[in-house]
Amino acid sequence: MSGEEEGCASCSCAEDYEADVKEEAEERQRDIALIALGLALTVPIFIIETFFESRYVPFVLLALAAPVQFLVGWKFYVGTRQAITNRSLDMNVLVVTSTSVAFVYSVVTVFTGGVTFFEVSAAVITLVSIGEYLEEVSRRRVSYAVRKLMQLQPKTARITRNGDEVELPISEVVVGDKVLVKPGERIPVDGSVIEGDSSVDESLITGESMPVDKTPGMKVIGGTINRNGILRIEAMGMGEHSALSQIIRLVREAQSSKAPIQRVADRVISYFVPLVFLISLLTFFLWFFALDASLSFSLTAAITVLVIACPCALGIAVPTVILVATGKGAEMGILFKKAEAVETAGRISIIAFDKTGTLTKGEPSVTDIVASDASNAQEVLEVATMAECSSDHPIAKAVMRASNDAHIHAPACISFRAVPGFGVEGKHDGRKILVGNNRLMGLSGLSVPTYLQDKADALERQGKTLVAVAVDNEVIGLLALADTIKADSVGAVNELIAMGVATVMITGDNERTASSVASQVGIQRVMHGVTPPKKALAIKTLKKDGFVVAMVGDGINDAPALAESDVGIAIGTGTDVAIETGDIVLIRGNLKDVVRAIDLSKKAMSKIRQNLAFSFLYNGIGMAVAAGVLFPLTHSLVLTPVLAAVAEVISDFVVIGNALLLRRYTPM
Repeated sequence: MSGEEEGCASCSCAEDYEADVKEEAEERQRDIALIALGLALTVPIFIIETFFESRYVPFVLLALAAPVQFLVGWKFYVGTRQAITNRSLDMNVLVVTSTSVAFVYSVVTVFTGGVTFFEVSAAVITLVSIGEYLEEVSRRRVSYAVRKLMQLQPKTARITRNGDEVELPISEVVVGDKVLVKPGERIPVDGSVIEGDSSVDESLITGESMPVDKTPGMKVIGGTINRNGILRIEAMGMGEHSALSQIIRLVREAQSSKAPIQRVADRVISYFVPLVFLISLLTFFLWFFALDASLSFSLTAAITVLVIACPCALGIAVPTVILVATGKGAEMGILFKKAEAVETAGRISIIAFDKTGTLTKGEPSVTDIVASDASNAQEVLEVATMAECSSDHPIAKAVMRASNDAHIHAPACISFRAVPGFGVEGKHDGRKILVGNNRLMGLSGLSVPTYLQDKADALERQGKTLVAVAVDNEVIGLLALADTIKADSVGAVNELIAMGVATVMITGDNERTASSVASQVGIQRVMHGVTPPKKALAIKTLKKDGFVVAMVGDGINDAPALAESDVGIAIGTGTDVAIETGDIVLIRGNLKDVVRAIDLSKKAMSKIRQNLAFSFLYNGIGMAVAAGVLFPLTHSLVLTPVLAAVAEVISDFVVIGNALLLRRYTPM
């Protein structure tokens, strides 16, 4: 990618956000102007009808109502045309039908004499317009998490070029630029620390409440806040390639997708609207022909049925909850990549875990140091450090981490030599040092003393790798290494079991190592020696057994299993392939977020069921009352079209308000 192309990419997120904000502001101003026009004309209609009597009044009412019907209400006509074109009936059709009938009937009575319904057509259009506007404001509140993420990207970066420090727009930053970030500033790009020590607040990206210490060699995320020290960063990812942009993209895609339960609601609406028309017609014919009511009374009842039954609440019952749930998940560092994952996660009955990099850290660590009678543990580690400090082998790195933790500063061996597959050897102060496996010891005629062998056997039964340390033809001790358990693994598994979710570990490791890790974290069912293709087959078998299966993994070898599972949960610190394949991405890599994702899904589905139940109940009772079922008790229509419009707006806010309560969700 060229610098110019990178520049364009780097500013795409900010430009998209600014364009969205500008477009929304223009739409908001246009909606407010139309609502103001509707109110300015509708209020006088009510006043004139109430206080004035004249043969010219109907003509004045017509002049006031026409702009409301065809200017303020034009968007409903456009929506109706689109609905008919798509062969689907929706709220727009009901609004247009009810107000048009009232308006046309009123126009006829202006010239023929009779009762007009201008206040009905004008009030319904104005009130529904106000309801839609307030609903849109609420939806913008619902997507607050995404908006907050989009505003994190700084617009400029302070970089060093040709020895000079300059401040440039993000669009001009290229990969490899050295970016300077002072305390309190947002980090402008993804990159790697090359100089400085500091703590970085990543809470808005990962959901991690505590600042994360950053030292040279560590990765940083654009949009996070540098808290105290000065950092110099090598730019690695900008614009659409940055972690922030990818998070925003995933959340927006999830919020625009449909959950299976939403498709059910859509199908219900497609049958519901024709049913409403049928009930409205039956109401009119029943009152006018069977019960001998007046034409105006019969029309009022029929129009009220149409208005009260506008399926707004039913239509937004599911998507508003999905918007809140995906936004709340993003705040906690849990990315639902599609709406279906929000629905399915709450039904998970068994979770399959990969071992390496998922339950464990994915790198060996020194877990035990066994010393001979003549040596102590610190001496064994110090000698091993002398030999291993010149190696880049994973075991050498584990030894060096243990040495650093123990504050050991040992000199490097001279004449260092790595023996591939065996270990390393070197000399220091005339002493020959060997660090390696039993085969390396055997090449030098050495063996592990019997008094160490019993401890060695016990450690090997735990699935640990043993490294012998020898000085001058004598084994002075052993180092035991293992891929250690992540700090959150045990707690996460225990919480899942408490929730009634079964757990299983699927790994390619041998039985001894797999069983050891499983027993440490509390997983009772283990599938060991499973190759990547067979991992997917194992998931398929679990599904055939009737389980709703989730797979948690982080590596390329987990991708087939993630794709095969009902819900693939990818560790955000893992490979790109795993992350792209997963349905849910855990940005922090914290396994307790698996529990939180399931719990959030359960809460979201509960809100969806509440909203759907309310919507069906509201529409059913509302249509019955509008049709006049209470007339024998009240001797009047309890609902009028105007009151029905008000009730419809209120129902929308009940649904939206219930969905917004999910924002108060507190993680387990």
